[in-house]
Amino acid sequence: MGSALKLRSPAVLMAIGVVATLVLALLVVIALTLTGGVTAVSDNAPLIAAVIALGGVFTAQMVSIALDARREKDARDAQRDQWEHETEVNDRRAKADALQAYLDQMGQLLLDKDKPLRQSKEGDEVRTLARARTLTVLQSLDGYGRWTVVQFLYESRLVDNGHVIVPLRDANLQETEFNMADLEQLADALEGAYMPDGNRFDKDWAKNWAKNRRERDEEAEEEERYWEDENE
Repeated sequence: MGSALKLRSPAVLMAIGVVATLVLALLVVIALTLTGGVTAVSDNAPLIAAVIALGGVFTAQMVSIALDARREKDARDAQRDQWEHETEVNDRRAKADALQAYLDQMGQLLLDKDKPLRQSKEGDEVRTLARARTLTVLQSLDGYGRWTVVQFLYESRLVDNGHVIVPLRDANLQETEFNMADLEQLADALEGAYMPDGNRFDKDWAKNWAKNRRERDEEAEEEERYWEDENE
């Protein structure tokens, strides 16, 4: 693939055309010399010039076609890059809008004078609504946005251990960064949620996660000490 692209580059085609023209002209000269001697070459100078001119025209056409193809490819690449950039910007804007709308809606539920979410009981419609909105927005966000939602729920005292108002069972929390303190504070609310590795949260998962995290931290510390010793 890479070799084929190089062969189609204008510079390479120019070189090929020039070499081919010279070789063809040389073959004509040799053929004339063998058949008619040196005088045949001088007598047929217009023929040799025509061969060289034809080769130049052919080379120029090949280079022109290659340049047109290069310009078309560059234009397509620029359009694709622009489309990808606009898509990324629109995606970030959509996620930001979805997160802001969720925070506004939850704020209204928390501040509702008649049925405030924080004072609701299990089975109340307001809790069902809050959970549905939470699961929906988590599905549409990236890791940072999902962590923002979890942090909001925690700071709003909606996912306190022992008093979970908005359970995160079945919530999509993949790509979300947690530390051990987070898991301990949110354990009750996280039960049954899909964690960063795609598995559901439970006590066994938390134990394995903590073990793996400690091992990774120990390996990182050991590597850091190794390089410090090497640099001394």
